[in-house]
Amino acid sequence: MKTVLIAVLFFGITLLNGTRIHAQGWTQIDDFPSTARDDGTSFSIGSTTYCGTGLNSTWTPTNDFYAIDLNTDSWSPISGLPSAEARQYSNGFASDTHGYLFGGLNGAGYLNDIWKYDPISDSWIEVSSLPSDGRSGASCFVIGDTAYILGGQTQTSGAISEVWAYSMSGDSWTQKNSLPESLWRASAISYQGKGYLTLGVNNNGNYQNALYEYSPSTDTWVLLNNFPGVGRTYSGMCILEDQLVIVAGRDSIGNSYNDMWRYSVASDSWTLSENLPSDQRRGAFCFSSNTAIYYSAGINLNDVRLTETWKYDLFLNTPDEEFDDFSIYPNPAKDFLKIHFASSVGNLQYQISSIDGTKIQSGEIGNNNAIPLDYFKPGTYLISIQNESRSSIKKFVIY
Repeated sequence: MKTVLIAVLFFGITLLNGTRIHAQGWTQIDDFPSTARDDGTSFSIGSTTYCGTGLNSTWTPTNDFYAIDLNTDSWSPISGLPSAEARQYSNGFASDTHGYLFGGLNGAGYLNDIWKYDPISDSWIEVSSLPSDGRSGASCFVIGDTAYILGGQTQTSGAISEVWAYSMSGDSWTQKNSLPESLWRASAISYQGKGYLTLGVNNNGNYQNALYEYSPSTDTWVLLNNFPGVGRTYSGMCILEDQLVIVAGRDSIGNSYNDMWRYSVASDSWTLSENLPSDQRRGAFCFSSNTAIYYSAGINLNDVRLTETWKYDLFLNTPDEEFDDFSIYPNPAKDFLKIHFASSVGNLQYQISSIDGTKIQSGEIGNNNAIPLDYFKPGTYLISIQNESRSSIKKFVIY
């Protein structure tokens, strides 16, 4: 059931005449369509994300999976893992065509298997297992054709530091250099050919907040700017535009959170963003469609498992009257941005802002309809155009 509940945070772009045309906020959409749960996993193929497994409200591992269409925000069931393969604390990842689920914990112990999902046939097959101990609560990111399984916990140890690389096309494993420290239930994501890892618990039980960057070409880790919040586990991590995002989690004394933090790789800086307008929680499904974040299910401070699904959208609102014949080129741009209209539109003003709505440059569009970009750094920007009666906004990239 879709709950009509919108939390809009209006700090977006304000046009030159004072009209706001860019809003950011959380919206509650359709619930996760099965039993409430936490500690499940997800993977995305194109515009579809697949969510499943985890521990339900009777503390029982699950094996079912559901797909959410990120264009329509609608859920539908898919084939689950074989019934004997129910689990929690697994890792989900994907190639361009197939999804994968690695490891985790079931009633019998720690797992080292991989299951491959084919969305065309809606079926799962088992592929090559990790040639090492089974583990749960590992972290994972994908760079190119390779999935990296990071740390976790085994039957005989607390947190571990092992890193294993799985070739999806070759169905083969290679051990890589270890993490800078042992970590369990840390958060990881890849961006522009590099991997990022933060938070988690080390093998001494200490909750961490270091942020590390991994380079696959040198197989090395570098310490970046530490996460500025309290160290925590069970946090969601995804990409929003050109930023890494951390959502919620639990700290060392059992407090859960509903905050959201953004990290800019370009400026090596963190920003506290809008809180999830619901219970503090951890262990949810967290994924993104580049301009929107989805945060679904999880468990709250009272250990109540949830089915709520929330969406944070960079482009929640649009103006009432837009230019329908407005285009920009080249995009990506470097030295200049050209504005094109299919018909005459009169005197035009423009404003260029950063992706978070901070004004950078404004002025009148000249006769050649070109805007110089000499002093802009590489990144993602927004340009708003307006005349006396209409306005519009577009996104562009500078490289």
